[in-house]
Amino acid sequence: MTNMTDHEINEPQRTSRPLHSRSRDSGLSRLGSPNLIGRWGITAVVNVLVIAILAGALAFTLLRVNDQNSQNSLRNSALAAARTYGVFLSSYNYKNLNGPNSAWAEVESHATATFAKDFTNTSAALSKLLAQYNATATGVVVESGIETVSDSKAVALLFVDQTVTNTVQKPNSVTQPLRVKLTLLRQNGQWKIDRLEVPK
Repeated sequence: MTNMTDHEINEPQRTSRPLHSRSRDSGLSRLGSPNLIGRWGITAVVNVLVIAILAGALAFTLLRVNDQNSQNSLRNSALAAARTYGVFLSSYNYKNLNGPNSAWAEVESHATATFAKDFTNTSAALSKLLAQYNATATGVVVESGIETVSDSKAVALLFVDQTVTNTVQKPNSVTQPLRVKLTLLRQNGQWKIDRLEVPK
């Protein structure tokens, strides 16, 4: 029989654990580690911030697009109105100066109260003279543009060719170029003539 030393008797026997068991245990423990949870928390916060920034950028872009669309709509409507009013303001016919469907009647119906009053006074003074000479005029807007525009006011520049006939110039007509600066005010959703300037 082999004799065993005291050291060999007192030393407990060590049992080895399977490698895959240690690996699994260490992996599970890492899942619950404070460092990993912290990293997940930071990642979540970063993701939320990124989403918030992207949402804010999208909202800002949409607002800019909507504002640009609104400005374009105002500019287009003001320009269309100015071109129409430019024709009315540069046209007349002695046979129907301010009656129904006349150019002057259209001007008065598309003007602010202040401009309509001034225009009525001015046209009344011209009526007898135009009728005396059988005068007619037809305006054609050849070029136009918007100088400034807002949701309540617009300033338009018009280049108008006005063809005039009367008994003094018959049988020939005369075409004269006019440069017109027209100020419009937006009232109740409609552009109204508020001021007319004919620069020299």
